Amino acid sequence: MSKKKHKHRDDKPEAMAAAVGADSGPPASGAGSATAPISREDYEAQLHMLQVELVKLQRHFIGCGDKILVLVEGRDAAGKGGGIKRVVEYLSPRETLVVALGKPSDRERCGWYFQRYVAHLPVAEEFVLFNRSWYNRAGVEHLMGFCSKDEQTAKRLAR
Repeated sequence: MSKKKHKHRDDKPEAMAAAVGADSGPPASGAGSATAPISREDYEAQLHMLQVELVKLQRHFIGCGDKILVLVEGRDAAGKGGGIKRVVEYLSPRETLVVALGKPSDRERCGWYFQRYVAHLPVAEEFVLFNRSWYNRAGVEHLMGFCSKDEQTAKRLAR
């Protein structure tokens, strides 16, 4: 089991601190559109604005004692890690955890599937992101008896 705490990126902390204090306003028109490519400059500006909003969100839930769990799931090499890196880039590393569970141990294989995740669930003031590869779905679920070989094959064909 790997559990990583991400560190702040130290190249622009003053700019981030200034932006967090300012109102970032609504996103630019066309933001999030999958059909229209954007320039690198626009991408960086929109990314920065969204990162500012995440820092504000984290400050809010820390102040309230809340917790947040985000599940990022997809195929291997689909960009999950890069997306997670951008999400946590400016968040407080003391309250932000990224969890990527590997192959289950012999002990874990004999236990309840969800037990693998329980130790990593957030407590008050934590923001936890699970980086969950489809390896878990395609391999682990079959190995642990949650689906038959036929169901596993059907899942693969449905993708």
